[in-house]
Amino acid sequence: MRRFAVHPALACLIGALACMPPMPPARVPPLVVAREPLRTLQSAQAAPGSLVLLLRAGSAYDPPGREGLSFVLAQGLATRAGVEVEVGTELLRFSVPEGRAPALAAALVEAVEGPTVRTGVEAASPGNGCAALVRGAARAWGLGGHPYGHRPEGRESVRPTLTAGEAQAFRQLRYVRDAAVLLVGPGADARPLLEVLPPALSRSVTPAVAVAARPAGVEVSAAVPEGCAAWVLPTPPVWGAAEEARLAVAARIVGDPMPDPRVDPVWVLSVLPESEVLRAGFAWARADVLADLAAEAAERQGADLLLGSVRASTHPSAPALAESLRALQSEEFVAWAASLRAGSATFRIIPGRSGDEVESDPIPRVHSVEELLR
Repeated sequence: MRRFAVHPALACLIGALACMPPMPPARVPPLVVAREPLRTLQSAQAAPGSLVLLLRAGSAYDPPGREGLSFVLAQGLATRAGVEVEVGTELLRFSVPEGRAPALAAALVEAVEGPTVRTGVEAASPGNGCAALVRGAARAWGLGGHPYGHRPEGRESVRPTLTAGEAQAFRQLRYVRDAAVLLVGPGADARPLLEVLPPALSRSVTPAVAVAARPAGVEVSAAVPEGCAAWVLPTPPVWGAAEEARLAVAARIVGDPMPDPRVDPVWVLSVLPESEVLRAGFAWARADVLADLAAEAAERQGADLLLGSVRASTHPSAPALAESLRALQSEEFVAWAASLRAGSATFRIIPGRSGDEVESDPIPRVHSVEELLR
């Protein structure tokens, strides 16, 4: 058997290491967060003295099974501060009139208590008319399992069970400087809000979830005087400013709200009209969307800052969206809409009392809207 000689110096080193006490693993260096004031953007379009606080803490960040937490907290804080708030899938928008910034700053640091949560729960409403109801129900059906797959107001059965402790924890996790931008109107005093949010990073982002294919159509019943429909459109394999521009024009033609800023290209459209209707409405709808983009320049820029780097985001910037809108042609737009029909699913609400059996076509159906929104 061959023997290998060990150098004396190496032997000493091995012996010294063997006799050393166990060492804990190296600690991860602490994340250093820039302790700078809140990011601000000047907004010439805002009312004099007013502020708008944008926060990446919308309904997509509701914990699974606690849908409505973002909405309830935001509405409760807005009521306490005497301001207004809009809750979207990704972003919250606190509208702060002149003189109310100190009140909002106080609401953002005071403990969340039961009355604040109850106020937020009471602020939820089912929407006005069949069109709003069908969009919310179609979203719940067509995007089930996705963070966007519930209305910003959350679920009817969940909201009453939300607690002040949950709301407080959500605020501590989501209402941070990394997830916020302040839009400053002419002459507004932004100082009360510049350092009120903790200097921390938002710890997670909206997950990308594959949406399961849905049947070609489904019908539900609801207590509405007249029926209505929505189209659950397929998620495209490629998404960018051009696709966003087409969707924005289509939404304007059918009277839907402008698609809110988001990082995953899934959507519901109330109507998918025939080619003649789309062709006739194209020019004015494109001009209308471009005018809105110009009027909301600061808010779009704020959304770009908050969403543009999230999860290699597919959220297109406002300049890129405007450029694609100007380049969009009528025939290209009509062809795009026609191609959607092959992969889209229709969702129809038919008049009836909740839970009633209603005569319908032999297609898969859910018995009532309440089954989707509860």
